[in-house]
Amino acid sequence: MASRGSGSHGMTPHEAELHRSFVELSKEVPPSSAKPLALLIMPSSKIHLLDDISYKTLRAAIGGGYVEHVTLQSGNMIVVDEEGRMKNMPLNRDATLIVGRQLGVPIVGPMVWIPKTNKRKAFK
Repeated sequence: MASRGSGSHGMTPHEAELHRSFVELSKEVPPSSAKPLALLIMPSSKIHLLDDISYKTLRAAIGGGYVEHVTLQSGNMIVVDEEGRMKNMPLNRDATLIVGRQLGVPIVGPMVWIPKTNKRKAFK
């Protein structure tokens, strides 16, 4: 089981750091823009804010495959391509560091991380 930091609301230390990054990146978005709802973590280590977490957008973000979503112990959700391994998608080191131990498998391909406060808005 992954270790948990105090005050992290059940998040692993790496997931808590990701949440802090989400909050900080969200502050940089102009008030006139749509509010960020999730983070897209690419295998290249690039991170992008997503302001749309509809099924169509999530599917496109992970590469167009079958959408697999998992609710983490923290209550946050991740979305990945269910067939990422069969498609030989590249290892996503950052995503694996954040949630791989909790899930027991490495993450391949892009991963969308959705904070629990925005889960209800997903897939609409």
